[in-house]
Amino acid sequence: MAESAFKVSQKFCFARLMLVMSWLVAAELLFSSAARVAAEETLSQPAAAGAESPTRAEDASARNASPEVELDHLLQLPDSLDYSVERHGKATEGEWRTRLENARAELAQAQDALTRAQEKLEELAAGTENWQFAPPGMSAEGSGDVTTYELRQEVKRQRAEVERSERKLRELKIEARLAGVPENWLE
Repeated sequence: MAESAFKVSQKFCFARLMLVMSWLVAAELLFSSAARVAAEETLSQPAAAGAESPTRAEDASARNASPEVELDHLLQLPDSLDYSVERHGKATEGEWRTRLENARAELAQAQDALTRAQEKLEELAAGTENWQFAPPGMSAEGSGDVTTYELRQEVKRQRAEVERSERKLRELKIEARLAGVPENWLE
């Protein structure tokens, strides 16, 4: 199973950190070799004049000694780490899952809003008679008609939102299937 986008970004950050650290180590090696050459030059001059004992010169060269490591070797990332990410349709598993979760959450919110609007309309309708007659343009009950009209419009808007959210989720699933996304990513 592929790793989440967060873990992948952690690996990339780790790789960059390793690269920077290898540059620092390479700079340290170059600096230490330059310092060692300078130390050998300064140690050889006083030794000729007899100012410094030979044991101190040996100690100084032993302290500055470091293993020879090639710069190219330091700048390579370890082969044991795998930084590849499985992608389908230019998106990782985590990105597909996030997109689907967002679409499903949006659909659930739209369905909840539709249910609430329908319940409000039903509560208002329960308090009125089933048959009310009035001439066109006139309401049978003056103030209740505006409220029911607003609620019917709200129900209409929420139905349209539910349809839009369902269409978006359906299109996202089709896009994922066309991109060859495994079914377990779509769950």
